[in-house]
Amino acid sequence: MESIFRIIVENAPFAIVVIQNEKIIFVNSKALELTFYDKDEVLQKPFIGFIHPYEKIKMRLVKRIVSV
Repeated sequence: MESIFRIIVENAPFAIVVIQNEKIIFVNSKALELTFYDKDEVLQKPFIGFIHPYEKIKMRLVKRIVSV
């Protein structure tokens, strides 16, 4: 059963990225195609490194608002 799901996810027409403990643990081929990265460049890297600097600023602001 797991192999069927893996085939479906790997061949999905959209990007799928799985993040655990702030690190990327899985990317499908569509995600790699869209980002121009190799799988080795992505896996086990902090996902925050792939976020645009402007979006990082927005994330920090949201965290500050939520923590008040």
